[in-house]
Amino acid sequence: ETPWEFTNVGDNVFISNEPIPLKEKPVKGIALLGNEGDNSSVLIADLPNPGVVLIKPDPGDPTTVYSDVYVYL
Repeated sequence: ETPWEFTNVGDNVFISNEPIPLKEKPVKGIALLGNEGDNSSVLIADLPNPGVVLIKPDPGDPTTVYSDVYVYL
């Protein structure tokens, strides 16, 4: 709905001239479980979502995005 302006930086790569807000709300309830499949074995509840700078397109399928989430214990 909002027109966005992009700059062509070469090799068919375009960069937005301003940040584009995400359209989906963050996932809530991300938890680290002690035992896979046992939802009562929560070690850490409510892990944070990754920052937007960590969200990347999947090299094998650019229509899919992912983010690594690092948990330091």
